[in-house]
Amino acid sequence: MPGDKAKVFDWGLFKDDITTPKSITMQSATVVCRYGKKSKTIDQEGYWLYPDLVDVRFDYRPELVSHGHFTNGIEVKGE
Repeated sequence: MPGDKAKVFDWGLFKDDITTPKSITMQSATVVCRYGKKSKTIDQEGYWLYPDLVDVRFDYRPELVSHGHFTNGIEVKGE
């Protein structure tokens, strides 16, 4: 998956559900890496492993890497 092109939600572009449609927030990016991360749940059930996160580099701002996107939430091009 690293090196794959994908459409990824960019939370920095989101303002609200009315003025920012999916066509604005889903931006073209390149996957930098894929990994898991532990996160404590709000419901106090303990720690859960999220084994499918990716870091991406958005095409429109290649100088920054955006961390912690859920893999099942991206649209990999060519699939």
